[in-house]
Amino acid sequence: MQTEVNRIIDRCSSNITAYDISIIVHRVFKDKYRYKGKSNWEYLDESGVWLQDKSSTKLRNDIKSNISNLFLQRYLYWYDQCVNNGGTDINENIQSHMMANKMLKISLKLKTNNFISTVIKEAKAFFDIYNENDGNQ
Repeated sequence: MQTEVNRIIDRCSSNITAYDISIIVHRVFKDKYRYKGKSNWEYLDESGVWLQDKSSTKLRNDIKSNISNLFLQRYLYWYDQCVNNGGTDINENIQSHMMANKMLKISLKLKTNNFISTVIKEAKAFFDIYNENDGNQ
């Protein structure tokens, strides 16, 4: 799953939309969260019981930490590619540098409440237990 998530993250670098991020949120948390309509989110606790996530606070925090960290990991990967390339191929070096910068930008954007709120709105369709759309793209 990690390779698939990394591929989706790298594709986000061209668009950086809340919809694209919501696809990643769904891939990572599809078995941990569900949406029951009317702003009613639930999460699966450690004992296997679905609990209400009031104001989607837990989901917000998971996006701020886990999803943002995934983008930071990709930043480090692309930065490493840039450094280890050593200037042997200038086009690869430029591409790696651009990807690293975009990953860092998205990671920082995932720390802002307004953007997270938009991501959560987009993610509702993927997590809706009454909707047949399971978010497979």
